[in-house]
Amino acid sequence: MLDGVITRYKESYDHLKDQLNHNHIWLLPDYEACMFTSVATQFQLNGVKASYHYKNKAAIPPNRTVLYIPHNVAMIHEYKELIKILSPLGKKLHLMISVGKDQIRGTHTHEQMIKLVCKEDLKEFASHSFHNVNNPWEMMLADAVVASNSGLNTMVAEKELPCILFDPHTSEMERGNKIRVKTPEKLLSLIKNKIKLHQHKFELADILMLLATSRKNNA
Repeated sequence: MLDGVITRYKESYDHLKDQLNHNHIWLLPDYEACMFTSVATQFQLNGVKASYHYKNKAAIPPNRTVLYIPHNVAMIHEYKELIKILSPLGKKLHLMISVGKDQIRGTHTHEQMIKLVCKEDLKEFASHSFHNVNNPWEMMLADAVVASNSGLNTMVAEKELPCILFDPHTSEMERGNKIRVKTPEKLLSLIKNKIKLHQHKFELADILMLLATSRKNNA
């Protein structure tokens, strides 16, 4: 008798898709799923508003996977390498890149350095945007946080979102929402999984529109 089922977690989505013979089972993006709980934090609620804002501002289409890159100018070589590794999947990705006003070198701002050093690599991505490192709740829009090292932003990220660290010089590990890998192949495999999962995510407004259209067609 249900018109559809909306889930908050991938595990619920997978279970119901396996158990129910129903075409209308949807998975909410993380920034909306967090609203359907009585213990939503202010961080999450700020993230919801930021997600809607930047999705519209950057014209990110529903099928595009979003990665948050907590860039650090002290590791500009490592982050250039990280972005280069991700570039084969770039046409399916939007990069949210954090920048800090205090991270300057000479006359160049943090954003200017990224644009200069990663100019050719960024062309391989469908889109990208820059975000104040002091507004970490904006990362709620992302499907995952991808970094070259562990730091304050990744410590915040792993409480709310999948956090992937690429570091070829340390041991691999997995704990909670954090996973660290050593090879480009493993990193790309994880990102491919995020891209695949993203295709099952629908915003609540889109779900309601699909339901309304379905009922109209069946009337």
